[in-house]
Amino acid sequence: MKTEEIPQFIDQVKHCIDTGDSDNAIIILESLENHINNNTISTDHHFNVLEIILLQYESLEISDKVISIAHKLLSLDLDIPAINEKLFNVHKVLSSTYFNLFDPKNSLYHAEKSLHYARIINNPELIISTLINLGILNDEMANYDNALAFLYEALTITEQYNYENKIGSICNNIAGIYIALGDLIKALNYAQRAIDLHQKNNNTIGLALSSGNIGIIYFSMNDFTRAEEYFKKTLELFERLKDKRGISTFCGNLGNVYNALGKTDLALECFQRSLTIDKKLGNETGIAMMLGNIGDVYFAKKEFGEAFKKYTSGLTILEESEEKDHYVDFLLRLGKLYIQTDYAKFDLIKGEHTLLQVVEISKELGLKQSLYIAYELLSKVYSKKGDFENAYICYDHFHTLKEDVLSSEADEKAKIFDYKRKAEESERDRQVQLARLQEKEHLLHEILPFQIAERIISGEKNIAEARDNVSIIFTDIVGFTSISQQIPAEEVVSILNDLYSKFDAIAIKYGVEKIKTIGDSYMAACGIPNPVADHKIRISHFAFEVLEESKKVIFSNNQQLELRIGIHSGRAIAGVIGTNRFTYDIWGDAVNTAARMESYGVAGKIHVSHDFIDGLSEDDIAIQFRDTLLIKGKGSMKTYFIAKK
Repeated sequence: MKTEEIPQFIDQVKHCIDTGDSDNAIIILESLENHINNNTISTDHHFNVLEIILLQYESLEISDKVISIAHKLLSLDLDIPAINEKLFNVHKVLSSTYFNLFDPKNSLYHAEKSLHYARIINNPELIISTLINLGILNDEMANYDNALAFLYEALTITEQYNYENKIGSICNNIAGIYIALGDLIKALNYAQRAIDLHQKNNNTIGLALSSGNIGIIYFSMNDFTRAEEYFKKTLELFERLKDKRGISTFCGNLGNVYNALGKTDLALECFQRSLTIDKKLGNETGIAMMLGNIGDVYFAKKEFGEAFKKYTSGLTILEESEEKDHYVDFLLRLGKLYIQTDYAKFDLIKGEHTLLQVVEISKELGLKQSLYIAYELLSKVYSKKGDFENAYICYDHFHTLKEDVLSSEADEKAKIFDYKRKAEESERDRQVQLARLQEKEHLLHEILPFQIAERIISGEKNIAEARDNVSIIFTDIVGFTSISQQIPAEEVVSILNDLYSKFDAIAIKYGVEKIKTIGDSYMAACGIPNPVADHKIRISHFAFEVLEESKKVIFSNNQQLELRIGIHSGRAIAGVIGTNRFTYDIWGDAVNTAARMESYGVAGKIHVSHDFIDGLSEDDIAIQFRDTLLIKGKGSMKTYFIAKK
């Protein structure tokens, strides 16, 4: 073949590719390869012709040919013009090809080589694109520190040269890493910045990825409604782009939402669709993840044997991969399965061993979310084994880590609100201030009576007031300290949370103001901050209902929960204390006397003072004289029991 004939052959290849005639394109390319192998093309042109062949095979997505030609190119030792640019391109193509073949290790090697040549060329755009690739690859392999280092370097150079179209992509990848690390505030900040830039630049693929990241953040915060909304939007974008990897990933994410919401049939449909796509793509990691997700559905349906099969199949695939973060997910699943008492292969020792592996790897990788879940499960393991010291230690670790990951949920949502609505700098500033004010108002209304919160919002300070006619109630669980030592820590917290949430609802029903809980004691008042004439009737009916609600609770040791209740009426002072963490509290002799009524009370009964029943109608309340008691700090007092007629 003559050198001057080469362009004609290449034009024929391009024409075949453009018209969809890939078979003839391959025949022509193989003919060119043979001419090179037979030395019918001059040695000086070997590199250039092979480079052209390489790019055509890449466009045809024939991976084995791409790898073969690329390695031939790298074996040539030629001193030709622009050799560094050419070597950069070869390594870049190889890195991309290995990535598409789900071979992150080889992809990473060639990405590092391409960065080497990009730095020699000193081309900022090439350096940035390669740094982004290295960030993505290190993220895939759970090398999060390396991934962030590459991406932050890329971001610095991008901002220096004002390549705005790349900043969104970098921010999106950084957001994904912070999601994996459990730092949702940073993840949200970068995801929102990415969305703003992608919207401005009409970058559909960037918008899809950013929207998906926000969906993952909401899923991590257990806000499944919003997660579903974002995953559906992201899935639609990837379907429009015909991006199979994206479709598989976010169809699987949508399945996780459905499973969390108890919609197991919809979840299975999503997981099976993703599994089919991943099998066609040859995505071993994706196959493993979908097997795990399907196992989660069986777990939710208590078909533990099927769940175990899926988990072990997925784990077997991942044992040979570099992706330790996904491997941890499967260990966590198995650990949770082993400690299910109704699982046929229930084994606390295996469960403990598996969960300790999760703790070790999660600490190594900095995975806060899997770490706090592992500690929560280990707390249950140690409780079942009677090792309450370790149970408490693990529960404490769980609580601290969970707070670290999820404590700013409301604030993060406010930031989403802010960033979505900003269009220009002045508008963004106004929206941020508005959101902060709304968040402050929301939090104040959550922790303070409505009227008190409104007074603070309006700027009032030193809020204090006295009321002459206030009814105060204390409830206490009989023998709670002893009971709490006999049952798991998580059961203690769960029962108190459920019971006192119901008390809160009953308080709202009767216009009673919850003041605070102290351990297992619940304190409320009526007639303050708003004076009401019928405060005694209201708090009586509140007492009747909370007493009935408490009788429904039975601990796992078959012991019935018993409540002791005390009420007194009189004068009380109320006010707000603190400057950052506001607390609304009440003080006075009436509060102390109500507490005495509770402590001198009887299980299952409502013990009240004479001042409380004074003027109380007996139309619907039965009053029974108890006795004249010698009350500590009060002396002799006539006391009574009340009950609903």
